[in-house]
Amino acid sequence: MTEQDIRITAVIPAYNAEQTIRRSLDSVAAQTEAVDEIIVVDDGSTDTTGRIIQSEYPQVRYIRQANAGPSTARNRGIQEASCEWIAFLDADDEWLPEKTSRQKEVLGQHPELVWIAGNYLRRSHDQRELPNQSRDTLLKQMESDCLFASYAHAYLAKSVGTMNFLVRREVLMEAGMFMEGWKSSEDHDIWFRVSYRHEPLGFVPEPISRYYMDRPDSLASRRPGWEFTQQFVNRHLEFSAQFHKLHEFEPCARRIVVDWIRGALFDNRIILIRSFVKPFTRMLSWRWRLFLGLALIWPDCTMKALRIVSLIIRKLNLRRRVIRTWDYGANGIKES
Repeated sequence: MTEQDIRITAVIPAYNAEQTIRRSLDSVAAQTEAVDEIIVVDDGSTDTTGRIIQSEYPQVRYIRQANAGPSTARNRGIQEASCEWIAFLDADDEWLPEKTSRQKEVLGQHPELVWIAGNYLRRSHDQRELPNQSRDTLLKQMESDCLFASYAHAYLAKSVGTMNFLVRREVLMEAGMFMEGWKSSEDHDIWFRVSYRHEPLGFVPEPISRYYMDRPDSLASRRPGWEFTQQFVNRHLEFSAQFHKLHEFEPCARRIVVDWIRGALFDNRIILIRSFVKPFTRMLSWRWRLFLGLALIWPDCTMKALRIVSLIIRKLNLRRRVIRTWDYGANGIKES
């Protein structure tokens, strides 16, 4: 497979995206190596999203559907695509100019790959550019300078975003496509399902896109509840065992569980933790088990202490350092 053989359809779900759709589409148009097809699936927008696309971007295949959620919109785009490779982008994010060319370059070097992702930048609501993971940090966790051994490794490195995935269309269909009706984690769900069948994951360690944070109606702004998180973890414990990949998913499950617990602690939902954590206790380190045991004995004291800790962390700007310490213990990558 040469770079010339790789034909790409960009699939962009959009809902009430009149403020950001130009940015996304302009970033696709600005690629140093153009994609072959652009499909925007308008998921029932009630603003001027459709009018903007149809009047200003004649090269785009515009498809409108009744509002059904981003998974249904992405699936519609995949089904309508005429190319064998599908690239994803959300209507509030953007690709950097070298995104397509860098991914094609890696695929040309590794024709056995069926999917590839890449690093990204984050921009906050106040327009500050924030690093995701540095190239050097990622390379320490990668199989080589352009491969992760599996999606699980990339997930634990916190280095993957759906706007960077380029995947063979047949692989998506084999995995069962995006779960329709889900309001959260539908992207992680499909990437885990693909990973049980296909390794390794191609990866560009330099940033190739920009993710915009803190937009209230962003596709990625939804936080899952405890029942859904339980179901998600149990679903993939079962799937991964069926494909003999349980050893790869379990560290990811541990991180999901700990992330939810951490969020519940600081969101004043400490009483819910007892019900949530019971099925997953064996996954937690002894430190977490000890901490939760003490925290649940005196929940009011725990909440007061956490408010003080949270205030100190914010005042001293220690959030990234603290989260990194917690994550290492959660992921099983390194004990802090």
